[in-house]
Amino acid sequence: MNDREKMDEQALQAEILRLNKIVNVLMNRAESNASVQGSDFNLFHTAVALDEQVRRRTRELDDARLENEKITRALRESEEKFRLLIENSHDIIYTLDKEGNFTFLSPAWSSVMGYSINQAMEQPALFFIHPDDVPESRDFIKRVMETGKRQEGIEYRVRRADGTWRWHTSSCVPLRDKTGAIIGIEGVARDVTERKMAEDALKESNRLLELATIRANAMAEEAAMANASKSAFLASMSHELRTPLNAILGFSEIIKDKVMGPASEKYFEYAEDIYTSGQHLLLLINDVLDLSKIDARQLVLKRIPLDVMEIVRECVRMTQARFQKRQQAISLDIQEPLPQIIADVRSIKQVILNLLSNANKYTQDGGHVFVSASHNVSENTVSIEVRDDGIGIAPDKQARVFEPYQQTGDLTVREKDGTGLGLAISRRLVELHGGTLTLSSVPGEGTTLKVVLPVTSPETETATEGACV
Repeated sequence: MNDREKMDEQALQAEILRLNKIVNVLMNRAESNASVQGSDFNLFHTAVALDEQVRRRTRELDDARLENEKITRALRESEEKFRLLIENSHDIIYTLDKEGNFTFLSPAWSSVMGYSINQAMEQPALFFIHPDDVPESRDFIKRVMETGKRQEGIEYRVRRADGTWRWHTSSCVPLRDKTGAIIGIEGVARDVTERKMAEDALKESNRLLELATIRANAMAEEAAMANASKSAFLASMSHELRTPLNAILGFSEIIKDKVMGPASEKYFEYAEDIYTSGQHLLLLINDVLDLSKIDARQLVLKRIPLDVMEIVRECVRMTQARFQKRQQAISLDIQEPLPQIIADVRSIKQVILNLLSNANKYTQDGGHVFVSASHNVSENTVSIEVRDDGIGIAPDKQARVFEPYQQTGDLTVREKDGTGLGLAISRRLVELHGGTLTLSSVPGEGTTLKVVLPVTSPETETATEGACV
């Protein structure tokens, strides 16, 4: 209870005593003059009213006393909680006067800084701050004083008692007296050294990563230039590579067909070997050159209206002998009629022949290959699908089959010839036509390769002759 409340209570008690005396006097008079009428009777009622007033004021005083005790108890509990909070906080709670001297420090000061509170009180706050950070810290305190507003986020270094430097961050508000005048600041300081070290480490990592990225980009550019040079070289060597090979094939064919007259049978066997090997070599060279031309964007596509149904049937006829040689059945299912597409006939044939060749190589003797073609009206696309019941492809290898120089099957089953470029070339050719080439496979059950090409009406798009892609 403060002094004012004590004075109010004493005044109220004095008033109650005074009223009690008046009531007692009036009651005594009323009792001694019980026969008195009129004004004396009114005086009696007045005394009774005064007595009731005294009782009411007494109750009010009791209620006020109880309320005051309740408030005092709550205030003490709040002060105790605040004291415990300050004493147990890991952050340093402090107050400074207008000259920048400590006027209060929480116990965390000693555990964080290593100085006693008495030692700190003997020095200005800036004494403990790194010289390079003093100007900014002084301006920070000045802003709080001048603006009268909360300031936060300043970071500075402080020297511990053991001589080491630690990073702190502070938030401050102005400290005011009863009149509202600013007499200093109060704030909270937190040690953020570990966070700053982590930030510095992250900056260094980012710097190294940036350097590594620059080096990687430079290496990628060099590799791209080298790859482009390789592709350009191979594309430009197309004529030089094919010319002597064509000569080998031509002359061996002359010998094989006995154009110049009869010769020994052994001579013809050698010529047959030369011719067969030359044909195989030509196919390999063509694959390498085709891929190189695509990479070098030197492949010329002659887009014209194509009859997909006729092209599929022609490709099946061209490979029929290869399937018969291995006693493989081939079924053809074409949904008629199929719309025309605008495409390069050589490229589309090459894709279909590659899919059929792949099915032939990776289907066991006596197996079955299914070829189908259909029109998706809603998407306005044509699909060509080649499905076999061959050895299939493991799930972890399926993503690699469209990469150059990869072969699709399990080579432990049977060695396969070829460059491994067929599907890589096929996918790129299909994509150049705006389509997709996808694969699905189950090991031991077979593989399905599906080409989807957009239908472009000849009436709405002019065929491009000799377009270089």
